[in-house]
Amino acid sequence: MRREVLGSAIAHPERSNIGIQAKYTQPQKLNASRSEKDYSIRYADNWAEISKECKRLNNYKCCYSGCNQKSAETHHALYFDKQGVIAGREIAGVHIFPLCDQHHDEAHSKINWVRYPKGLPQASHSNPVLSNRNTTRFYLKLRQGWLIDNAKTQFKAT
Repeated sequence: MRREVLGSAIAHPERSNIGIQAKYTQPQKLNASRSEKDYSIRYADNWAEISKECKRLNNYKCCYSGCNQKSAETHHALYFDKQGVIAGREIAGVHIFPLCDQHHDEAHSKINWVRYPKGLPQASHSNPVLSNRNTTRFYLKLRQGWLIDNAKTQFKAT
């Protein structure tokens, strides 16, 4: 049952009530005039602020389950969902995750990264920059690490 709930978060993150959405983010429209190889479409204008907040929310630690290294990157587990481009409406712990260099490299390895996954709108398939995402197995590892780390933080705060 727990796996189904977390699995639904990757398919329908907009329905997920877990994770923290930064208060300053605004949805970004897909700009048809941008080149299909324009990677900037993946990031909102305030990406540096979003990334910093994501890292802060996890105490600047990698959220890969069992890792205690400092976070070096903020990783998008996906760039496009049923609502469109994620950029500007990222939810920490649902769409984006703070990772150390080792786990960020692992996140983008061939065994943990897929192109044109089932369940995404066809619009994302027309732009290879947006259609990539982590496998469900890897995503669940990220979610598990995020939830465990944040539960520890909540427990320490009380």
